Amino acid sequence: MQLLGAVREAMNGAPVAFTADLVRTINANEELPFGAWREGKGLDGRTLAKLLKPYGVKPRGTVRIGDATAKGYHAEDLAEEWERLLPPRGASHASHPSYTGEHSPEDPHEPSDVTDVTDSAGGEGR
Repeated sequence: MQLLGAVREAMNGAPVAFTADLVRTINANEELPFGAWREGKGLDGRTLAKLLKPYGVKPRGTVRIGDATAKGYHAEDLAEEWERLLPPRGASHASHPSYTGEHSPEDPHEPSDVTDVTDSAGGEGR
């Protein structure tokens, strides 16, 4: 998820981005671990594609930005995962739709309010 957030920030609201630009921007961010990967060479395009593959995201064969073309990513291909897994841009985790304070008891060792689940098939002795 950290990489998904890094890609979103690197795209900065643009509809498309070249893979090389994304990798350069992500590697340059000293708050992220990716620049230290591969013995300090950082994240490369192939690794970026491999890490995004489980999210169903692939680089497009050709992306056009102005007169230039290269392999890259479309924001629309990432939007569903960004919305599902990341808080909205500029928001704290508390404003994310999946976050509710109710499920965070003050004492993490205390059980939360959980409803018992019973076997509705009525099979005893299983």
